[in-house]
Amino acid sequence: MGIPLRSGRLLDARDVPGAPPTVVISESLAKRKFQGQDPLGRRLTVGSDTSWRVIVGVVGDVKEKFLAW
Repeated sequence: MGIPLRSGRLLDARDVPGAPPTVVISESLAKRKFQGQDPLGRRLTVGSDTSWRVIVGVVGDVKEKFLAW
């Protein structure tokens, strides 16, 4: 998709069932939520799921476009 990795890593073979749940977040979320601090290794919840996930990577922001079929 061409989304640049800004820091950390992408999801990979280490992220399997039984391993700690992980997440990759956008650069703008990292700035908004962590205000200039390094988000790698920190935890957050995603959506209505209340379980924690460890942040392993930060990717650049992308613009969403509506795709019509």
